[in-house]
Amino acid sequence: MSQPEITYNTRQPITLLGLPAEIRNLIYNFTFDTCTVYVPTSRANLHRRGKIRPGPGLGLAYANRQTHTETALITYKHITFAFTNTNRITQFLRKRSQDQIHVIRNLQLSVLYGYRLFGDGRDVFSADTVGFIQRFPSLQRVVLIEMSGHKAYVVLGQLKRLASMIRKWKAEVEIEVRDTDDKWAEML
Repeated sequence: MSQPEITYNTRQPITLLGLPAEIRNLIYNFTFDTCTVYVPTSRANLHRRGKIRPGPGLGLAYANRQTHTETALITYKHITFAFTNTNRITQFLRKRSQDQIHVIRNLQLSVLYGYRLFGDGRDVFSADTVGFIQRFPSLQRVVLIEMSGHKAYVVLGQLKRLASMIRKWKAEVEIEVRDTDDKWAEML
């Protein structure tokens, strides 16, 4: 029994949108898995020309209307959203649909211990201000970046209190701690 010969049409290029939806979704999932979106710290940064640009992977979502539609929830599912204070999270949540919020799995929070860089300090991430975590039902991972210049181990007690409050709202979440030298440890 002979096998049928497979022929390829080399005249027609294969395009992303010409692929089956299942394969496109695999490509989207792979592309967005390593993207981090830094949510601006102020309205001035939000509107400054050239300040906000999608990263190399995120640009795929904006290639055309079809990819934007197809990736609308996939991007929220895979991207890590990075915030510097609680006010930005509040504003971010206000502008997102319930579907978008529901699929977010990764957050990065910049933590500044020993400093009150944001006004009176009430909007700095602390054990008292992480109740917003419960708004993310699919949350799987939180990265705490210690930004005050201290080594992560110096403020480990404070970071553990913050981690325990996050776990109070989301017991199963994975928590990583990093310092400005990008040293990190998983919080137990």
